[in-house]
Amino acid sequence: MKRIIAFLLAVTMLLTLACTATTDQAKPAKEEKGYSYPGEERQMAYKNPAYEDAAFAEGAAYAPKFTDESLREQFSYTGTIHWVDCHNNHVFTVLSLPNGYDGSQKYPLVLMLHGFNSTLDEWTYYVKGLNDAGYACLLFDFRGGHSGNASRSDGKMTQMSFDTKLADIRAVTAYAETLDMVDTDHLLLAGHSQGGMMALITMCDEQLKDRFNGVLLLAPYTDAGLVSGFAAPEDVPDSASLLLCTVGKDYLYGAWKYERRIWEALPAYNRPVLLMTGGADEIVQVDDVRRVAETIGDNAAFELVENGYHDFQPELMDSVLSDSVIPFFQKLVK
Repeated sequence: MKRIIAFLLAVTMLLTLACTATTDQAKPAKEEKGYSYPGEERQMAYKNPAYEDAAFAEGAAYAPKFTDESLREQFSYTGTIHWVDCHNNHVFTVLSLPNGYDGSQKYPLVLMLHGFNSTLDEWTYYVKGLNDAGYACLLFDFRGGHSGNASRSDGKMTQMSFDTKLADIRAVTAYAETLDMVDTDHLLLAGHSQGGMMALITMCDEQLKDRFNGVLLLAPYTDAGLVSGFAAPEDVPDSASLLLCTVGKDYLYGAWKYERRIWEALPAYNRPVLLMTGGADEIVQVDDVRRVAETIGDNAAFELVENGYHDFQPELMDSVLSDSVIPFFQKLVK
């Protein structure tokens, strides 16, 4: 009996080893963190020689697969992926060209800035409408702009700050100016939510404030979060929780710094600005957006989208584009 039991135990162990070996062979190779765009090397489309020091020392965020085919389905008729250099980091950038694109022509271009803990994908509906109207669109993921795995640019959210975001905007704008199909005399800027605040910071930036013919601000988030209690820079903590995300000291200090700076600089801004926000927005207060328009003065126009949420509902988008956004841009490119 003992021999039979010993034999059965031995057979069981052999079967277990065999199954484990088969399972290990069947497992796919572990996908490493970083760039995973299939079949391509990660090449810089634009290398800025001024950027030498790495701002993010801890490597890249995990980048999900993103193919040219999925890009065309999501955005436009002619969409291409580009990697733009910023402080030796990769900024994931998408260039979406107009319907009926003609390589011999030059087109006005809209640079689009996404919100906090988001990606360029939030602009999908706008891009389609703008492409149909004859505009090229340049979109990118801010470095460290998402707390999870959605961002395809380098960096972690705890490394992200308003200064790193401004550096990204400068780098991508410089890249836009190298593109043969772009009418560099007609560059336009659009920002949503905290992307709207970054547009406001851009409007006050000495390098960029005169670079764009006009600015579209959609529910601009002018309270960068958690700064109202900081009377001085030394009060800023090492980290804090914001909208279920952890942000670092550089972000918090930048919020303290830039919130004060934009209110001082905006009255001098002399380019047209269209501000739009939803009446049912639970994140950005209507009065805060009105205050921005009033601070800019005669160059600003304010529009309230009745019943609109922070991200305008799909059923509102056709009228937002056809009645407001596209007419505003058309006046700027004539």
